[in-house]
Amino acid sequence: FKLALSVEREPAAHATLLLRAFCRQFPQGGPPEYFEYLNGGMSAEPDWAEDYPDQWRAANDEALLLELGTEAANAELQPKLEALKSVAGDRIVVIGGPPCQAYSVVGRARNRNKAGYDPKDDPRHYLYREYIAILESLRPAAFVMENVKGLMSSSVDGQAMYELVLADLKAAGGENSYRLYALDLDKTGKAQLFPSVKPADFLIFAENFGVPQTRHRVII
Repeated sequence: FKLALSVEREPAAHATLLLRAFCRQFPQGGPPEYFEYLNGGMSAEPDWAEDYPDQWRAANDEALLLELGTEAANAELQPKLEALKSVAGDRIVVIGGPPCQAYSVVGRARNRNKAGYDPKDDPRHYLYREYIAILESLRPAAFVMENVKGLMSSSVDGQAMYELVLADLKAAGGENSYRLYALDLDKTGKAQLFPSVKPADFLIFAENFGVPQTRHRVII
């Protein structure tokens, strides 16, 4: 696979994506100065734009600092999506995690303490539709969506959010266009297919896979 495009709104996270996009262009995983800097051989990080202008420009074309759903983001992103689609056709995989503040258990606890807070008036519940819009535009061969486990217990006016999310994902390329799998295996060792799965089946526990974190995430 070749990473063609990434979008991030948080500056520190974007800086990581940008540096990775830059270093990925070098056979050794970065220019010699990068490893010298990491090993303490330089007092300051080199100016990559000055030392390697072509590679730095390519990295900036790949890793975008944008907030999905804004007019500025749509104006910059849509031409790139159309160009990617024209080159790659259906040979595309999309991986993403829509904003999760409205679903997280901690975020919901904070919101309950806000005077006059009403979940149905919080647009963050529906930011996942920006992810859906990208799926609708690219029609990828496959996608992976990640989110916090609070998604599976979040609701607005009695409507379970995960039901809305799964229904929209399933129809992202047209009615019943995608099959949704939970990575929790069934008795035959195969990934489970929605709608036969329970919400908890979409949960992945990082500590069960050798990751030194108790990080629990929904993976669809």
